[in-house]
Amino acid sequence: MADLKSDPADSSAGEDNAYCDTKSLSRKQAKKLARREQQEARWASRKQAKKEARKVAKAKVQQEKQAAWEKLTPDQQQERRRQASEARLVREAERQASALLAAEQPAPVCIVDLDFDELMEDSEITSLAQQLMYAYGANKRASAPLSFHLTSVRGRILSQLQRINGFPNWKVTVHGSSYLENFSRERLVYLSSEASEPLELLDPNEVYVIGGLVDHNRHKGFTHERATREGVRTVRLPIDEHMQMHQRRVLAVNHVFEILLCFMHCNDWTEAFIRAMPERRGAQPRALVASATAVADGDNATAIGNLDSRGASEGSLAQACVTDDGNTAAQPSL
Repeated sequence: MADLKSDPADSSAGEDNAYCDTKSLSRKQAKKLARREQQEARWASRKQAKKEARKVAKAKVQQEKQAAWEKLTPDQQQERRRQASEARLVREAERQASALLAAEQPAPVCIVDLDFDELMEDSEITSLAQQLMYAYGANKRASAPLSFHLTSVRGRILSQLQRINGFPNWKVTVHGSSYLENFSRERLVYLSSEASEPLELLDPNEVYVIGGLVDHNRHKGFTHERATREGVRTVRLPIDEHMQMHQRRVLAVNHVFEILLCFMHCNDWTEAFIRAMPERRGAQPRALVASATAVADGDNATAIGNLDSRGASEGSLAQACVTDDGNTAAQPSL
């Protein structure tokens, strides 16, 4: 059940009315609002188009799998079923072993800092609530979950979370006040893509903070600047050390949470990134990219060698020259 701690910050009666602007908008503000609404409409349209494209691609893959399955003989199908059954037993054994190992060690604490209500639009608040729901679902399914906390839960984000069916029963600790008021500053580690120090290990004695801000990069670096100003240590996920990607390193809240969750189970950053990062990011393991580059360099070296050999052969043929009488004579090699 969600542990809703009572503190002075929770008393926000009539707070929703604070977001209602009763003043008429100026012409400049109206234009700005219209542009923002148009932009959000374009985002929604692109999101829906991508969703439909993924749906079509998924259906195509399913059809191809079904067609390949139907081409198998009954004996081959039976062998495939046996292999799948063995794979499930192996996964279950690994899950049980991971659960036993996790039971012997305290789970790291992971906080989502939600103290950014005034920086987000209503649609972004809705998106953030969905990301929190995805993160909670991943944690609930994990054999060894993280100790999940939400801080500064008030205002619109609280109202949005309360609309989620089953939220009062979430196994997550909810704080109405800031994370700074609930955990000692010495234990806090704020995750930020702008930090210079990479996160190497998860320490059960530390408290990892994820910034719950969905702003489409309008407030770039805000969480890092505030954490630094408050004297909180900042680190970044070691994406550059383990993955190669050309997009920005800012990830959704649920993706950051799931990366930490995966790393806690596998203790391998590359594996955690592969499992939790969305494919649309186009991230590739650096080891795989380096291997492919080495192969490509080897192919290029072979091609250059072939060209050099061809050039040597043509040079030998060019040693033949034409004499004054039009006959061809062999030019002596020097």
